[in-house]
Amino acid sequence: MNRKISPEIARKVRQIEIRTRRLLSGYQIGQHKAAQKGYGLEFEQLSDYQFGHDVRFIDWRSSARMNKLLVREYRDERSRTILIAFDCSASTLYGAQRSKNEVMIDIATVLIMAGSYHQDNGLILFSDEIELYVPPRRSREHVHFLFRQLCELNPKQAKTNLAALFNFIAQQRRSDAVVFIVSDFIDSEFEKQLKMVNKHNEVVAIRCLDHYEKKIPAVGLVHCIDSETGEELIIDVSKKNNSLINGMLKERAVQQDHLFASCVVDVIDIDDEHKMIEKLIRFFHTRAHA
Repeated sequence: MNRKISPEIARKVRQIEIRTRRLLSGYQIGQHKAAQKGYGLEFEQLSDYQFGHDVRFIDWRSSARMNKLLVREYRDERSRTILIAFDCSASTLYGAQRSKNEVMIDIATVLIMAGSYHQDNGLILFSDEIELYVPPRRSREHVHFLFRQLCELNPKQAKTNLAALFNFIAQQRRSDAVVFIVSDFIDSEFEKQLKMVNKHNEVVAIRCLDHYEKKIPAVGLVHCIDSETGEELIIDVSKKNNSLINGMLKERAVQQDHLFASCVVDVIDIDDEHKMIEKLIRFFHTRAHA
C-alpha cells in the first residue's frame, strides 16, 4: 500500500478527488440524522429499560411476553461497512459517447467519498474472477488508495461472472455490510448466489448501461464485436428487424428487474451520466425515510 506511484497516477487520483468533490458539492449523500428511530438507525438488540430511556423505544410486545420493560436498541447506520464491487470486464469499455467504465468510476468514487468519514470502505474489482480485493478500512489514505486502484485498472480477464463475485462476498462473512454492485449486469445464472449474499447483507445493484444497449436505432447492417469474447458478427437493425431486437433488449431488462425484485434488491439505473448524482441522491433520500 505504500509503494511509490507514478506522477501520472498521482495526478489522476487528485483529479478524481476534485471531480468527486465537485459532483458532491451541495449534496448530503450518506449523511443521516440519527436523532430519531427509523432514520439512519438499524435495530441491534433488546435490553432492559433503564431510567432515562426514550419511551418511544419500548418494545411492548416483547415486554409483555417477558413480564418486564424492554427497549429496542439501535446502532447508527453510519457505522455500517460499505463494500463496493466494481465490474471491470471488457463489456464496460463500451460507450457511444463516454465509456461505461468511466461513468462507473465516477459512481464508485462518489460512493467512496460520500461514506469516507462515516463508514469503512472496501473494494472488489471483478471480471469472471476476483481481480482485486481491498478489505474495508477508514482513513483518508485508504480512500486515496481505493481511488488509485480505480485509476490503475488493468484486469487480467475480459468476461463477467457475477455468481463467482457473490460466492466470494459470501466467503467474507460480513453480515454488517451494505454491498453496492456497480456493473452493467450483462450476465446470467447468478440468482442463487445473489439470494445467498442478500440473506446476510443489504445489496444495492447500480446498473450502468449505455442508451444504445437499451434501444438500437434502425441503421441497417451493423458490424459488431463482442468485447468479452472477440466474436464478430453482422446484425441487421433495419426497420424490419429493429422492433424485434429492441423487444429482446427490453425483455432482458424486465427479466432482470423481476430477478432483483424477487431477491429484494434495490436497483439504481444509470443511463445518463449527467443525472447520476440526482439518482443516487434520490435513492439515499428514499432509503433514509423508509
